[in-house]
Amino acid sequence: MPSKKYKSTREVIEESPSPESEHRLMKYPGIAAGDITDYNILERDASAQADLVKKKQYMDKGNGRKYTFIHTHASKFKASPWEKFFDFFTFGYFLNDLRQIKHSSAIHGGTDIRAFLFNPSWKSAPIAVRDPKTGKVLGYNVLKKTKKTPTPPVDADFVTSQELQEGLSNWKYSKQILEDAEKYDDIRMDALSSHNPAGIRKVYDQMLKKYHLQSRFVPAEDYQVNKTGTAFERKALESRVSGAATVIILAASLFFISSSLTGNAIADLNETTSSWIGVILFILGIIGAGFYLRNKR
Repeated sequence: MPSKKYKSTREVIEESPSPESEHRLMKYPGIAAGDITDYNILERDASAQADLVKKKQYMDKGNGRKYTFIHTHASKFKASPWEKFFDFFTFGYFLNDLRQIKHSSAIHGGTDIRAFLFNPSWKSAPIAVRDPKTGKVLGYNVLKKTKKTPTPPVDADFVTSQELQEGLSNWKYSKQILEDAEKYDDIRMDALSSHNPAGIRKVYDQMLKKYHLQSRFVPAEDYQVNKTGTAFERKALESRVSGAATVIILAASLFFISSSLTGNAIADLNETTSSWIGVILFILGIIGAGFYLRNKR
């Protein structure tokens, strides 16, 4: 079996420390993803910032190509000991809003969308949602541009901050994007406080539509997108069992049908009986597969 050329993006993410905090990664085609998180800052702040030295070293490998910019979100908020202490004496009110993050952990913030629109080098901007304890990836929300997405005249990756500011100041979309991103975050946080993930999804879809962006959810195995389309959740046990049962029934049907075709007797069953049992099991398997696939949507 040939060995892999490089680690998968998921492996790179899952091997990185502090899964309860955000991380930043870059990925060029044909090259392993690079973790460019500044861990000195991460020790003091849960929000990720890029280590500029790491970023430059990784970008040197890309030869100016477009890349995928990845950042991680924890699937739920992990409180520190002192936060739990204050939360206890406020009867759960202190961490009330932060606990709601788990219902919309796969949704981009206004800063994320703004940065994506201001960086033409970013081909896509997935969020990788991680379990804050195990570090495992539960799924991705991949944000992509389309042909209609507005493109800025300058690229933040290849100009100085002054050149970027001057270039964006002359771009007709700059002010609108900044205002929309701020308004988006205000509405998103209000919906978070009111325990309304459907409201978060609504304003998210409005931003996607306005700037011609596309979002695609990719759950990991044993996970699915939640009902509001804002986070990942573990598949229900009955869903996993029904999938396995469908496979078993279809395999059994093929066994009975093939036995009748080859003339091999099964116990005391004749060929006709075996054939009918195989056909019935096959029909049940197809019906079960239909229900299983419908429930996955």
